[in-house]
Amino acid sequence: MLKDIAKNPDVAELATTLHALRAGVRGKVGSGKAQPGALIKILAAFPGHYLYIYNYRKGRITHHQGFGEVLGYADDEVSIGTLYHAFHPEDAPALAMLTEQMIGAMSRISNAHDPLGLAWMVDYRVRRKDGQYIKVLRQSMVFEVGPANDEVISTINLCKAISAEHTGHTIGWRILGPTMVDLDHHKLASMQPKLQYRPSSRELEVVRELVRGKNSKEIAAALNISVFTVSTHRRNLLLRTGTHNTPELVCQAMEHGWV
Repeated sequence: MLKDIAKNPDVAELATTLHALRAGVRGKVGSGKAQPGALIKILAAFPGHYLYIYNYRKGRITHHQGFGEVLGYADDEVSIGTLYHAFHPEDAPALAMLTEQMIGAMSRISNAHDPLGLAWMVDYRVRRKDGQYIKVLRQSMVFEVGPANDEVISTINLCKAISAEHTGHTIGWRILGPTMVDLDHHKLASMQPKLQYRPSSRELEVVRELVRGKNSKEIAAALNISVFTVSTHRRNLLLRTGTHNTPELVCQAMEHGWV
């Protein structure tokens, strides 16, 4: 099915990444530390959600649920190819690049002692089987790790229909977890304004203090965090939003209604 993905030029690079990840983990010793059945049963109880687990070793979706209720696809129609062919044509280039970047970042994680603390979110348009497009929020995290060096084996992806809350056509993304910063931000910046970063709650707090004209030391005191942490948030915000300095960041925050 990855060959089918590669036929779409907008997602061809993503297909190449998936092929490489599958080859890179093939033959590693050890089985994963996860029991998907129980977790899927719990998560599937949420209405308006569908979920799937993508296994890098097997190069395919190994578990899924809720596609019929949300997207109208039968169980035997669900595959990684189905997911990527369902990208809205206007979203496909930016979304494929973002997904390729994030999958690559996850695959480079080693010694993932707290895999549930590493996650990313992205909102975009997906085509239902009936041809209608809906907006979804996908939350992805490391799900299965190997026992040898905690290499990532699979990720779990929980998707929620959010058309009622979000009607815009931009693609939003967010990183959760301090180690997931190994991205090519220049590539991501090239996709703006189609691709927009959604700051975390803590990052928004830092931005609000910047709008008030405070420096890093003053922000650290106001938020009861270290100056080093403030500096890290500021650096990440500049990289992820594609801005070059604090005034540009503040202007973008005002334009997007973050403050």
